[in-house]
Order: sequence, then C-alpha cells, then structure tokens
Amino acid sequence: AASVLPTADILKIDTEGAELHILACLAAAGRLPEFRAIMLEYHFELHLGLIKELLLAHGFQLYAEKPRCRDRGELKFLRAIDSAATP
Repeated sequence: AASVLPTADILKIDTEGAELHILACLAAAGRLPEFRAIMLEYHFELHLGLIKELLLAHGFQLYAEKPRCRDRGELKFLRAIDSAATP
C-alpha cells in the first residue's frame, strides 16, 4: 500500500548541501505545489542559480536573498498568486 505523507504550508531546508537534490526530488514527485513558502540555506554557490530556476519554474517567486559568505546564504520563496484565479 502506498504511504500518504502529510502536507505543510512552509518547507524549511537546511541540509548542508543537499538542498538542490531535495528540491529536485520534490519536484519530480509533484510535491512542490503543496507548499506556500520555501525557506532554505544553500551551501554551494554553484547550486544557487539552479535552485532559483527550479523554484521559479514551479510557480514560486524569490522573496528574499541573504548571502552570508562566499558559498552560503539564505533564500526565501513564496508561491506566486494567480491573479486570474482570485476574485
């Protein structure tokens, strides 16, 4: 039997470098639409553009970006609101 995983409004990721892999797996499984906001700490500047590209492609907008040092920083994304769908 397939397991049912709970949903959440906010996803926070601080996985010491596995952020891109986790997001890619969630996207492949169709789970990203379940979240209204995603907050993460990235650990490789090389992944920064790919993380942004992935989340923007799945309907998120970059809300805040806070670089900490050369290869690390924080990103906050909010799900874009479809103005055509709201009255």
